[in-house]
Amino acid sequence: MKHKFIFGFIAFILISAAGGAAVLVNHYKKARIGASEDGGVAQNIQVSKPWVEVLKPNVYASVESGEKKSLQTGDEIDSGYTVETDTWGLANIYFPDGSVARLDSGTQIFLEEGEYSDSDQSLKVKISLSAGRVWSKIIELATPDSLWEVKTTNAVATVRGTAFGFEHIDGKSSVVGSENQVELAPIDPDTKEILTDKKVIISPNKIVELKRQDLGEIKSGKIAIADKVKEAGPEVLEKEWVKRAAASDVVLNEKIKEIKQRVEENRGEDINKEELKKEIKQEIRNEIKKDAIKPFIQEIEKRRIEKEESKQKSKDNILENKNIQSEEKKILKPQTEGGQAGTGAGNQGTKESLKPIKLLVRPADFSGEIKEGERITFQAVLIMADNSEKIVTEGVKWQVLGQMGKMERPGVFYAELDSTISEFGEASGAVIAVWESEDGTVNFLAKTKIFKVRARVEETTDTRG
Repeated sequence: MKHKFIFGFIAFILISAAGGAAVLVNHYKKARIGASEDGGVAQNIQVSKPWVEVLKPNVYASVESGEKKSLQTGDEIDSGYTVETDTWGLANIYFPDGSVARLDSGTQIFLEEGEYSDSDQSLKVKISLSAGRVWSKIIELATPDSLWEVKTTNAVATVRGTAFGFEHIDGKSSVVGSENQVELAPIDPDTKEILTDKKVIISPNKIVELKRQDLGEIKSGKIAIADKVKEAGPEVLEKEWVKRAAASDVVLNEKIKEIKQRVEENRGEDINKEELKKEIKQEIRNEIKKDAIKPFIQEIEKRRIEKEESKQKSKDNILENKNIQSEEKKILKPQTEGGQAGTGAGNQGTKESLKPIKLLVRPADFSGEIKEGERITFQAVLIMADNSEKIVTEGVKWQVLGQMGKMERPGVFYAELDSTISEFGEASGAVIAVWESEDGTVNFLAKTKIFKVRARVEETTDTRG
């Protein structure tokens, strides 16, 4: 039994150059997921081992030593590994011929065997279901020595080309047939041997439920396992995991049908049946993996674009802040410490206690971000040497720094994005106020903190139907 786990790590680095992009792809050991230059998945995918498609996160694999690793789509697994999903996780385990084991949430399986031979197309799969639900979809077992087996502590199901669900919860095992037939045999509760002479065939839409206490009665002959076969009613067929798996099988069947038809039309009569079967299976496993990996590639590309946009937005904000600071310098003469530009003879007769020392701008009610069409009211306040305050909102010059709105009247800002930047959805800036003494010898500047104006999103209500 192998104890070497291969975790594929797909790293896509898109590099812009001369109007094009190259995709760099890390290779699996003994399995390769290619990528074409335009970001698509290449056709030369090679598959020799089972691999995982993670539908919802929190899917793990572990070995006997207890080492546990999180799985990603495309990771290969070896025989001798335990694969499990948590309460939310969902995963498919694909085998090289296109067959698949679909793991529901809260499921744990042990892959006792999962071997495929390219030379004779034989597939041997043995799965032990410890807890949860696994749905098997077997394409077709090509050779007599091929095998697909799923077992719990209560029973073992074997098939050749079919689909069925197997559930093992709280010691009860349930098998529901979906396509063709499933052979189910109980397991001796004492010796753990398979009671092959007690087996039963399960047809589509039939279900068998076995509890531990049933096994002793079946072994003794008190009841026959055939007596446990029932129609799978809506309470079974309408379960979410059953519906989801059956719907996925329909899609897979259509895919296989389309592949077979395409290969047969392309090859015509120039190829014998065995070679045709091999080519069809190769196309099946290539396209299944390609379709599974494609969303993974798209997600990486999406993150790359978001990262680039974030970088550009940061650059724009830095540039905008520099422009704001530049505009401030143009408005006022160089100021002395404390915000006062200068004092002249006109202030010499003013009492020190009534001498203004700085200007403040206070928002009436402001959270730091508003939408287009909204207004903010500001107050301009002079602080005197004795800490008293004088409201001078009407007596200051107001100005907006940044292309995000205008002052409708003294102290009232109206949010309105400039048409040149409205497509970006937001803009940053500040509001400033400038106070100047009557004789022009003293002036102060005060500004708000930099804040954002976001574009208004028109909301529409569809009243049709």
